[in-house]
Amino acid sequence: MQRQRGYSIRRQPDGYLPEPFQAPASAGYCRQPLARSGQAMIESMIVMLVICLIFFGLFQLAHGLAHREILRHAAARAARARTVGFNHWMCTKVMRAATIPNAGRMLQPQETFVDATLREAIDTLSPGALWDWALATTPDNSRAAFERARIPDYLASANSARASYILDYEGWDDIRGSGLGGGAGGTIGNQLEIRLEQKYPLSIMVRGLYDWVGALTPALESGELTLRGNYEIEGHYQLYLDDRGL
Repeated sequence: MQRQRGYSIRRQPDGYLPEPFQAPASAGYCRQPLARSGQAMIESMIVMLVICLIFFGLFQLAHGLAHREILRHAAARAARARTVGFNHWMCTKVMRAATIPNAGRMLQPQETFVDATLREAIDTLSPGALWDWALATTPDNSRAAFERARIPDYLASANSARASYILDYEGWDDIRGSGLGGGAGGTIGNQLEIRLEQKYPLSIMVRGLYDWVGALTPALESGELTLRGNYEIEGHYQLYLDDRGL
């Protein structure tokens, strides 16, 4: 008698006659392959989850570090403006212009930029061909050129009401600064310090990972981190200006 693929093969004088049989449970027939495939699927899901957490965590870390470097750059620009005697409004404008990469969507002026070539490629090309086309094509920078052209007019504005009609972003009001002016006082050669803060929201996956390791780090109450950028510089405006709290 021979067994092949769940059948009992009994040799008969006139040939082989397959007879179905019930394999004993202890033998493990037809159960181990299914168990092994299910185990492999669960292991693959766990590995993919860990890989996704690591990827999104690294991506958010790099994005947050870039935001912090922009805040430091903006603090340095505002400090250089303050040390030569510019008032609070001028330092605020300089700081805001330097934080445009962190400011999100442009609110004013309300212009709609549509790349007709890109739209046509999305509608006509397959995903693979679209990817190859995007890598071989120079992006349209008309929007960036438009924004750069508005910055000098924004810096020349006399007050915040007029400036908001020239250029405005949804995240500018979320960036808080101190030391931008308004009666710094002090003696000649005193240190000026500009401090900027901005709330940085975490993605759902990274927020969950952050809360999971809450025993090592303080728990998040709003799902946001506070990014800070500081810069210190020696004040020189007292040499030739009378600070009256502007």
